[in-house]
Amino acid sequence: MKNKIIMLISLMSIAAFVVSCSDDDNGTDPTGNGDDKNYVNAEIKNYVYNEYDLNFADDPVDGTEHQDSLVYEQETEKDSKTAQEYKAYTNVDGSYEEDGSIFYSGEEGKLYVHQSFFQSLTANIEAEGFSLSNLFDGAGDWFLIADASTEQNTPWEIFNQTVTVNIPNVGDVNADVVINIQNEGFDAVSSPDGETYSAEKYGMTIALSATVGIVPVSFDVDGNFWVASDIGIVKNNIETFNVPGLETEVAGTERILVSYEK
Repeated sequence: MKNKIIMLISLMSIAAFVVSCSDDDNGTDPTGNGDDKNYVNAEIKNYVYNEYDLNFADDPVDGTEHQDSLVYEQETEKDSKTAQEYKAYTNVDGSYEEDGSIFYSGEEGKLYVHQSFFQSLTANIEAEGFSLSNLFDGAGDWFLIADASTEQNTPWEIFNQTVTVNIPNVGDVNADVVINIQNEGFDAVSSPDGETYSAEKYGMTIALSATVGIVPVSFDVDGNFWVASDIGIVKNNIETFNVPGLETEVAGTERILVSYEK
């Protein structure tokens, strides 16, 4: 009888180990389903990020790295939401200069960013006359970019409009733009200062389509956000992409958290 009990305990231990490994392989967040997560923390007064361009392999481009900073300003009402305002600063030219305001608004397990966030995110995405810098001009107010309660790989739409874009060798055209975001599960982000953040990864796809004369033109721009509970965005990027009519790819950009202070 004693041997049977020992064998039963051993089998139960093996089963628990297998289940644990299976959860890890699926990118399951060990902290739960997200109901208790807070993606906006007004106690954090300063964020410092490294930002750099990405090459076609989505690796950092040497010589393009600089630091950006977000400094907490105030809690305020912004377009019908209670928001935390941060002043943005960039030292892309060698010294810090103010670069507008970024607004975050949080609910339990959710992160909303204001239009200004996307305008800043896409401001430097340009090559050979093509630019995403004005993609979000007049696009609306708030965008839900993180929702820990959603099922993995089930996208939700945050943007669906017709906008004017300039395509090289063609000129201004009206393009249909649809932006979807999806929860891609738990991921670990290693900071340059050696910190490892447990984060939820959210994938974004910007799908642009237009008709030039009688020729349909379409392409996608992909990006990602990594969001950690009680901290916020610890990493985000826009991946390198190709545009019909260009003979070269458009360099992406990436930003990763270096430090934060309360």
